[in-house]
Amino acid sequence: MGPCVVGTKPATHGFFMLQVKVLLNLRGLKKFTASLSTNSPAVVKTLKQWGVRYRGFVQRRFDTFSKGGGNWPPLKPATIARRRKGPGQGTIAILRDTGTVFRALNPVLGQPGSFEEIGAQPFSVVLGFGGAAVHPNGKATIADIASFHNSGAGNLPRRQIIVMPSPELLRDMAADAQRNLSKQANADTK
Repeated sequence: MGPCVVGTKPATHGFFMLQVKVLLNLRGLKKFTASLSTNSPAVVKTLKQWGVRYRGFVQRRFDTFSKGGGNWPPLKPATIARRRKGPGQGTIAILRDTGTVFRALNPVLGQPGSFEEIGAQPFSVVLGFGGAAVHPNGKATIADIASFHNSGAGNLPRRQIIVMPSPELLRDMAADAQRNLSKQANADTK
């Protein structure tokens, strides 16, 4: 904050007017807002953190739901029988026969079928399934298989993989943004 001046000066009709003039130094704020571009270090760091957080969230959810802990419809007995080799016992996980779709959700990038784009639109991270990597058990891409299951169609029940973030995840993402942007603001105003 700049200097604060308090004084009096004559006003109309013979009265004195009390005047307070506050001058704010906005140089630091202007510099900070100008530095907030999509390639700002704080914005890029935040978006990368959001990508890792979201991928971890959907991978944990996928793991839970594939073991029957969510709202995914159970596998049909014929599907279970087809997957078992011999007189198997125990449960068969949903969408986990090869692990390919699950691995594409890995928070560490580079898995076949994973997709992440940071800052293509201002202040955004887009992630999910993409690319031309073919699923090892067929001709469809990993992204196509994930999309088929995410939407469901015909005899294939809907098993959502890509979902809205939970309130807890949104809270953590907001904290990431606040922490990173505050650090940048403090550095920019020095």
